[in-house]
Amino acid sequence: MGNLGNKSGLMQFGIIGQAINVASRLEGLSRHFTHKMYLNSALYKLILNPDSMQKFIKVRLKGWVDADWIYVPFKGSDISTFQKEWDTKREQIEQTGKLDKNEKDENLIALQQWHQHGLWNAEEQYWDIHPRSVN
Repeated sequence: MGNLGNKSGLMQFGIIGQAINVASRLEGLSRHFTHKMYLNSALYKLILNPDSMQKFIKVRLKGWVDADWIYVPFKGSDISTFQKEWDTKREQIEQTGKLDKNEKDENLIALQQWHQHGLWNAEEQYWDIHPRSVN
């Protein structure tokens, strides 16, 4: 907790620090995707049931030095089959920027739009996400 202060002399307090910054950046992903919760790999390693999480996308968010995998909750019954299908479609977008015309998954459609905005870093193999540059 820290004093954020302001010019009028009123004291305002808030929670600050790296963990809060990471949480805020992860929460920001919910504006673009349908999931309600996002974990980075450090949080993923702490959960008791990793089979309940889907490996989603590798990103470098604003303020991050390195890219990291993001995980989201999985609600189906067969994570391994779903993960293989997701990875295949995600990699298709990353490599070509294209998606099957009949695809209905809103998350894949959002990734395709990110690709069109030039957010895929093909050399480093991650999504370089700066929320201010994404509609």
